[in-house]
Amino acid sequence: MICTLATVLLQSAFASCNFKDTVKTNKGFLYTKECNLEIGRLVKTEKDRKQQIDGFKKIIELKDIAIDTSNKRTTLWKETTYKVEDRLIKLDKSSETIKWLYFGLGMVAMTGAVYAAGRLK
Repeated sequence: MICTLATVLLQSAFASCNFKDTVKTNKGFLYTKECNLEIGRLVKTEKDRKQQIDGFKKIIELKDIAIDTSNKRTTLWKETTYKVEDRLIKLDKSSETIKWLYFGLGMVAMTGAVYAAGRLK
């Protein structure tokens, strides 16, 4: 994709340039003003695209981190829910045990009160 984009940009730059007027020097080539401007635009556009791609990569990385954090939260929520449910079941069972214990203690207290009342006569 990037190669195709670079090819299209190069072709558009070359289409508006006349390379017949290029002069070779010891340090490289001298281009006409139009070619120099087109190649300068091409280089600037390529730098901008590289920055944009780096930005997109960073955004994707942050998105992956956000999804991973969300998944961890979901897992933690599930584990907490299961623990709370188990605890509620234990409390419900112990509540029934406590009710029977209170009933038994009530019976013992009532029996003791009847016995004590019978001894008063």
